[in-house]
Parts: sequence; structure tokens; C-alpha cells
Amino acid sequence: MNSPWTYRLLLKLLLLIAFLQVSSEFGYAQADSLIKRPSAGGHYFTPVTYSKLPFTDTYFYTLTGIGQTANLIHKIDNIGGIDLGGLKGELTFIDLGFAYQQNVRDWLAAYITLDI
Repeated sequence: MNSPWTYRLLLKLLLLIAFLQVSSEFGYAQADSLIKRPSAGGHYFTPVTYSKLPFTDTYFYTLTGIGQTANLIHKIDNIGGIDLGGLKGELTFIDLGFAYQQNVRDWLAAYITLDI
């Protein structure tokens, strides 16, 4: 896995996944007047992506992320100032997340998530 060919292939695959994720988001833009906000008892709820709304919907959600650092140097010192070593090298990570919620009843939904 240390060959340059493998790294180039992996980089191309990750760039393709990132491009597909970003390009799929552009097709869902809506005018503010067309957005239907959920309501209950005369109160309208503003959709917030970081919290669940008190409504059950059917939806599919994806999350992708990638990061890389080169020449990472992280020293570990204790309180007395003595060098205890540390980490040195490179770091690459990929974050993939999938979620699916199926509306079962108007008050009940089944939810599953997978984070890689």
C-alpha cells in the first residue's frame, strides 16, 4: 500500500467522492418562499440541522469528509517540563456517515445511522 500508484488512485477516488457529494447538494436549492416549515398547535418550527425536529419524516442523509496533515509534530510534556516524547509523522483521515429514517406512523419513525 506504500506505492505512489496506490496513493494516486486513492486520492483520485476520494476527490471523485467529494465532487459527487458537493455537486449533489447544488440541485436542492429552493427559494425561501417555497420552503414548507413544519407546524404544530399554531407554532412554526425552523429547521435546524444539529437537532431533531419533533416530526417524523422519511429521509436519507450522507456526510463525507477528508483531511490530511504533513510533518505533524506533537510533543507531550508533563508539568515539570520534562519531555516525554510525542508524535511525529503524517496523518490522513476520511469520515463517512450515512443515516436513514423511515416514517412508520405520524408519531413514530425508525432511525439507523452508520459512521465510518
